[in-house]
Amino acid sequence: VCLTIIRTDARRQCAAIRTGDGRRGSWRRNVAARPGSIGNRKRLGMPPGEGIEEMLEPAGRNSDGIAARPAEGWTLGRITRPSRLNGANGLRTGADGRIYVAQVAGSKVSAIDVDTGAIETISPMGGGIIGPDDLAFDSAGNLYCTEITEGRVTMMTPRGEYRTIQGDMPVANPITCYQDRVIAGELRIGGRIMELDRNGGAPRVIIDGLPMVNAFEVGPDGKLYFPAQGANEIWRVSLDGGEPEVVAKDLG
Repeated sequence: VCLTIIRTDARRQCAAIRTGDGRRGSWRRNVAARPGSIGNRKRLGMPPGEGIEEMLEPAGRNSDGIAARPAEGWTLGRITRPSRLNGANGLRTGADGRIYVAQVAGSKVSAIDVDTGAIETISPMGGGIIGPDDLAFDSAGNLYCTEITEGRVTMMTPRGEYRTIQGDMPVANPITCYQDRVIAGELRIGGRIMELDRNGGAPRVIIDGLPMVNAFEVGPDGKLYFPAQGANEIWRVSLDGGEPEVVAKDLG
């Protein structure tokens, strides 16, 4: 949450932006020009000739918080618009050129038109995909999502039909499609990377015993690259299995 506070005395104006680190009373001081000019009022979201008067009350997930109430001589207002997404986890460009976004917190998938900024909900909250963390497409336009809170992978067809293709995948997180092969993994200690059967059959385990794998991509060498978060390294492994190789380490 970003807030701005404008002191209303005639000699000096200051803005303060809350750091968002969750500590009460934690503010970062920032210099702001006097809000009297049209340009500064527009930048701060202030209508011409008016101060910022609204009080920001706790709402949503922060409904048990403390209302932000300025001291005498100060006014309070919002300088950023609310996000139109409920977080952004996995991202993938679709065949239509839009960016598809998996949103765990919002339990939905949205598509963003990069030219117009328009956002369309593809799978809504309460739909057939719950808590999507990552997503991938096959050549037929089927959308595959890892559902991290459900421990499963669900496919959504271009007609909007849903089908769970793997229901036993604790902390399901990374997923990719390579030559129409669906590869998914588990973000947990001792996790597995598996090739999934799109018809819901038994998966093929490529490798197991991994330290929290995330974010898959197949490289030009045909090997699967991924961060091994528990090792603080980037690894790669053949899609046929075998021992993983360390590509980069000591990443911080």
